[in-house]
Amino acid sequence: MTTLTEVAAEREKNATEAMRHASAVAAKHTSSAKKTRALPAVAAEHQYEAITREQIEYVQSRHQTD
Repeated sequence: MTTLTEVAAEREKNATEAMRHASAVAAKHTSSAKKTRALPAVAAEHQYEAITREQIEYVQSRHQTD
């Protein structure tokens, strides 16, 4: 019975830590989304460059978190 109690306590500790980490990640994504939505519209003749730049920035940010 002691082993079950210890395992349950360890799972609870791990779950609490995972939730703390997930909250931080969610806050970062929310902040990034708010900044993106606040940007002005890009003129039609510059959309290709803007999309290319955004894709590069996205891939770089994904590699930093891996």
